[in-house]
Parts: sequence; C-alpha cells; structure tokens
Amino acid sequence: MQLQHGKNNTQQYIFGDFVLKNNGILLFKNKEYHIPPKELGVIILLLNADGEIVSKEEIIDKVWSASVASDESLTRCIYALRKLLHENKQCKYIETVYGRGYRFTVPIVIVTDNEPVKSTTTLAVFPFRTEGSINVLKLHYELVQGLSKYAFCGLDILPASVTNEASDFSTIHQFINKTGPEYYIMGQVVHYGKNWRLFIELIHARTHKLIDHQSIDFNPDNPLSVLLSQVINILIEKIPNINFKSINT
Repeated sequence: MQLQHGKNNTQQYIFGDFVLKNNGILLFKNKEYHIPPKELGVIILLLNADGEIVSKEEIIDKVWSASVASDESLTRCIYALRKLLHENKQCKYIETVYGRGYRFTVPIVIVTDNEPVKSTTTLAVFPFRTEGSINVLKLHYELVQGLSKYAFCGLDILPASVTNEASDFSTIHQFINKTGPEYYIMGQVVHYGKNWRLFIELIHARTHKLIDHQSIDFNPDNPLSVLLSQVINILIEKIPNINFKSINT
C-alpha cells in the first residue's frame, strides 16, 4: 500500500526548529531543504504516529509499496533524515527501538491551512538574567523567534524589540499594563557545577502568580540551538489555551 503523503499539500508539521510542509519542503532557520520522496514518506509516517512505534514492516509496506526494498534501504532513509534534522547526542528526533521499529520523540504541532486556529493567548518573553558569558540578547531574540512559529496554534508572541528593555519588576509591571499579555516568561541562568542551569518561570500577567516552573541543565559548549529546542519544547506544553497535537517524549 503506497503512502499518500501529498493528499493535503497545505498541511505542516512543526517540531523543534523545523517546519515540514507536506510537499517535502523542510524549513530550518530561514533555509529551505527538499526532502526526497522516500525520506518524506518515512518521516510523515512517523510524525502521524503520535509518538507510537512504527514497525519496519509497516514503513516498508507503506512507503515502498510494490517496490523491492530491504531493511538496508530503510536504514539509509533514517540516516538521511537524521542528517537533515541535524541530530546529535544532545538533540535527537528519531528513536530506534531495536527489534521493533522507529518512533518520533519530540512534541509536534500539525497545522492545516484550511482549518485556521484563532489566536487565543498573548505571551511576553522578557530577557533572562545571567551570571556568565551567555549571549542574553541572542538567547532572547531566538527564543521569541522560535515560539512565534506556534502562531498557528493560537499563540501570539510580543516582539523581542519591545520586550528587551524590561529588566526589573517595575518596568515589567508597567509594560504588562500597557500591552496586556495573558502570560509572561522570565528566566535566570546560573552556574551549576561545570555546567549551567536555566530556571524558567511562566507567570500569569494579571495576578503575577506562578503558573509553572522548570529548570534545564546544559553544557555552555553546546550550540545555543540545543538549549532553545529544549526550552521551546517545554514551554509550548505549559502555556494555557494552546491548541496543538503533542507527542509525549
């Protein structure tokens, strides 16, 4: 049975720093990559599986259909996909479940253009405080940019250019009264042994009550994109009223 992944070319899959269109175009940091048909069939099958394991037999049957294929063909496809997704030890998207198959391991959002989702939640992200040499401005702008991809899910993000000057509670309070977001995010980076620890707080804007608190340990030698992907994956599941289809890790 041939997998019909081109049935709805307006459908998009959002995960990590990526946006995958159903026509095979993969967007990553303002660059476009074209995924070959077999690799596209495999990744869409995994994305649609809701985090469940997809067996090798099912993948080969649906993607290769009557074509002659083997485990080696599938292994090459998975290798090519991991390369396209810039996988490394700290950031993985496709898990090999030995003896069973493969599964997608990060939260995703599936969006169909002909079923638009109205914006329901406005979020302000304020610059994080830090003790060290981390580029706070870059972290702030890229976090805002990463979260803004979820506008399809009902999330409005206030621009970094208007939130980057708010640093103390008085300024933040005045800013919130003027702009009216429902929630805001603050954070702090501190030394933690040989690494760093990032504390993140999601706060209700009107009452200033804490909604959720998370911490992430990370190696400052790793790319900033690894940290950003972790932060976004955590936050997007915690912000209230976001309409998205998640895959639990």
